[in-house]
Amino acid sequence: MNNPKVSTVSIVKYTVALILGLAKNLLLNHSHVKNNNYVICNLINTIDISEKTLSIIGLWSIGFKASSICSSAFFNEKVLPYDLCILSQKVSNCGAKKFL
Repeated sequence: MNNPKVSTVSIVKYTVALILGLAKNLLLNHSHVKNNNYVICNLINTIDISEKTLSIIGLWSIGFKASSICSSAFFNEKVLPYDLCILSQKVSNCGAKKFL
């Protein structure tokens, strides 16, 4: 749903935070710490998202900014955008690679 009154930057930050939370098993780790199971937290598998591949559906304002953040030097992720109306110039500007 297109809602121009919602801040694009806030949505992008929330999206990247969700990606990081899922990669680090944040909910499961939080429940273990809450139950004083600190030793178990070290055994839970987490994923390092650097140098991984991220697919983004829709490369408009939110997808463009999210792919720019994820393909930056900090995350160094390979971004594969999917959009029916995608422009090659827009893809290269955000550090993604066109696969369609």
